[in-house]
Amino acid sequence: QNERIELIVSSSMDATGEWREYEFPIKPGNVEKTPRWISPYHCRLDWQLWIASLLGSIERSPWIYNLLVKLLEGDQQVLSALVANDPWKGKKPKYIRIDRYRYRFLKSKPGQKRPYWQREYIGRFYPRQGIRTA
Repeated sequence: QNERIELIVSSSMDATGEWREYEFPIKPGNVEKTPRWISPYHCRLDWQLWIASLLGSIERSPWIYNLLVKLLEGDQQVLSALVANDPWKGKKPKYIRIDRYRYRFLKSKPGQKRPYWQREYIGRFYPRQGIRTA
């Protein structure tokens, strides 16, 4: 099979501003990033995010709430151990969301420069209602 559903976590300093994606070591995200092959091991968080995408709702993977809180807090242990990049370079974002995308692997000839994936937006995974303000 050459397609999969992935969850993409992104955050912002402003609800209407720029949203930046968190990259994880193995899972697809950036379509230009070379796919990784890790065997016989795997990165547990990357794998758990993929499983969560198949379960369909954040309520069926409640551990994700803790991850989101740690990302909003800018927790350096979490960022350095589990995330391939800190899109805010030590600053704490104010908003966070998770979107669902369908990734299709693109075939090409050896040596051909290309995107490795085609990415299609499916919908919001979290929050479902958008950002709430008090």
